[in-house]
Amino acid sequence: MTALAYLHANGLDAETLMGNQIAVWPEDSITPEMERWISEHKSQLVAELRGCGENPNELLLAIAQTLQSNPARLRAMLTDDDMQDIAEGLNSPADMLDFFRLAQENGDLLADDTPEPTRAPESSPGHVELMQAWKPAHDDLINHLMACSACYAPRARYCTEGAELRRAYLESYQNAQQPE
Repeated sequence: MTALAYLHANGLDAETLMGNQIAVWPEDSITPEMERWISEHKSQLVAELRGCGENPNELLLAIAQTLQSNPARLRAMLTDDDMQDIAEGLNSPADMLDFFRLAQENGDLLADDTPEPTRAPESSPGHVELMQAWKPAHDDLINHLMACSACYAPRARYCTEGAELRRAYLESYQNAQQPE
């Protein structure tokens, strides 16, 4: 259970003030035991209330999902100082959500209206298809080089089997690069 959840379970609420100060209310519900517990867990309460340790990118992703927008567009609206403030917990997730909702109400485009690029059906094979042609020969060569003490690739020194694997790799790579 988080420190803040413990407070709520005991009928209390809290907020951060300037510096590392917090306000807990209602005052009449704070017993001496609870006051001691609050003192002992103050740093944890401050961190939870400020959202310390918040990953700014994860926060932007969560807000983007909430607002059905693009996280890159949200990031573009923030400075590096804003991102640092989020990481340090100076800007809470609720504050950031309010900021982006206000921007949306003011007409700022939060969603990416650029259509996804499409691949033409007659286009040539991509990188993945080319790599699939030479990758098995490459893996065979690398596996051999790692195990063979007679082969030393930086000096172009290969045993008979290593030389054959290198030749097969270079041949498959060159064949994959040539248009058909």
